[in-house]
Amino acid sequence: MKSRLRSYCGTLAKVVGFGCTVRVFNDYFYFLVKLEGQSMEPTFHTGDFVIGERYPRNVSYGNILVARSPSDPNEYVVKRLAGLPGDVKHFGFLSLSKIPEGHMWLEGDNASVSKDSRVYGPVPQGLIVGRILYKVWPLSDVGAV
Repeated sequence: MKSRLRSYCGTLAKVVGFGCTVRVFNDYFYFLVKLEGQSMEPTFHTGDFVIGERYPRNVSYGNILVARSPSDPNEYVVKRLAGLPGDVKHFGFLSLSKIPEGHMWLEGDNASVSKDSRVYGPVPQGLIVGRILYKVWPLSDVGAV
């Protein structure tokens, strides 16, 4: 009886340890997320799964970033980095806007349906929570982004 209980406790400790490790990696290092919406078509489609790194240090033009939505902090957006501080971008129909320090310009690949910096302007860098690295589903599209 004691050996069975000891075995059960050992297995439980391994499962809990694994769960804690997954939680730490998901919260602080990497994430796995299922995408929804059409704003990044044809790069991503609803139902695609991607892996990304949390809080990337160095980002560059063309990186696909995950950010808290500037219009609803309870939602996240996935957009391509199209402008860095100091760049000049069109904001609205005729006006130009210089991206201020501490901000980025994010755009969806599907401009006709994307709500992005063309709508809400430059995004504070503090809202950036990750950079997408790999598409892992569907299997036919697995690979680096």
